[in-house]
Amino acid sequence: MIRNNILILLTLILASLPGRMSADSPEEIEAQMDRVKLDETMIYGEDFSDNKDLAYDNALAELLVTANELRAEEDLQPLEASELKPAAKELRYTKGTRHVVLLYMPKVQMMKIHPKMHADTPTPTPPKKDPPAAPTTPAPSPSAVTPAADEIIEILCGQDNWIEIKGFITRYKQEGKIKATGAVDSASEPPADAYSILIDEFGGILAILSPMNGGQRIDYRTNRADNESNHSNCKFIFWYK
Repeated sequence: MIRNNILILLTLILASLPGRMSADSPEEIEAQMDRVKLDETMIYGEDFSDNKDLAYDNALAELLVTANELRAEEDLQPLEASELKPAAKELRYTKGTRHVVLLYMPKVQMMKIHPKMHADTPTPTPPKKDPPAAPTTPAPSPSAVTPAADEIIEILCGQDNWIEIKGFITRYKQEGKIKATGAVDSASEPPADAYSILIDEFGGILAILSPMNGGQRIDYRTNRADNESNHSNCKFIFWYK
């Protein structure tokens, strides 16, 4: 008798909590995202893509830039993506083929993270630089650039940091002028036919490189031959095509 009463009680409890037993809808998750964005105690990074992994990587890259800008204001050492990732909370939903990802965390928590690479040494060892490879004379622009690509390059070259560029990238993706994007931290990862934006730890733009053409890339900001090895302070690369 007692056992039956317990089973009945559990059934009633579970029946009274339908929202807790089912997944949130895209609209509910989007509402949660909006609450995070309006919360001044939080920092966040957001992106969308048909590829869920790219959406996550891009959101993490944006979160990293925001975090390091705030840390710089307090004279704190910049973080690496691998140090920020475990502390970030995630919201995501899918509509059709589009994956929307938002990563967020409290500002206070982010400020308390101690970079592992600087934990034992007060002055970090500067990274080794490869021999400069850029020539002193301007190189011709790649012949594969289309009018639409010219428009995008002209706009992006007028921006100074990732936060400014991110808004244009989002718009061009929505308009279909950009088909694919990605955020990586290795020069070998961007596709050869992609444009690469080199970004430092504070979100500053170091170079905007053309797709590979005849074994070389062009930095559109200087119109000179350039490559990733000439920028030892590059912390991550955002590519698009």
